[in-house]
Amino acid sequence: DSGMMKLCRVGVTSLSAVTRRRLAAPAAKVVATKEDKSFIETDASKIATHVCINFYTQGEEPGPMIKVDDEYPSWLFDMDVNRTPILEDIDDESWKYWRSLRKRQIEQNRRIEKLKTRFLHLQNSPSMKK
Repeated sequence: DSGMMKLCRVGVTSLSAVTRRRLAAPAAKVVATKEDKSFIETDASKIATHVCINFYTQGEEPGPMIKVDDEYPSWLFDMDVNRTPILEDIDDESWKYWRSLRKRQIEQNRRIEKLKTRFLHLQNSPSMKK
């Protein structure tokens, strides 16, 4: 009998300990905040004379000085910075054409799937049946 009592007491003790652990309140989460070191330059003379590329303040210099156009290489002004040409204007023998075509197909498939999920409830409606 004393052996059974010991087993029962051990069982009850461990069960109540497990129960207490489950009912314990969760610990509060600590969220770290980052200090924002960036700033927006409001001095018009600095904006007009410097390339303001430094996002973080690193001393007094705001960035490299803007030079006269003659000091830059000629190819810089010949660069095409417009949007990519439309598919119909690209030569269909080039890899750019086939890459653009594939991107267009992928975008179209994504739009179709999005519409399918948006109007899923209408697919079995009586008004959709012909």
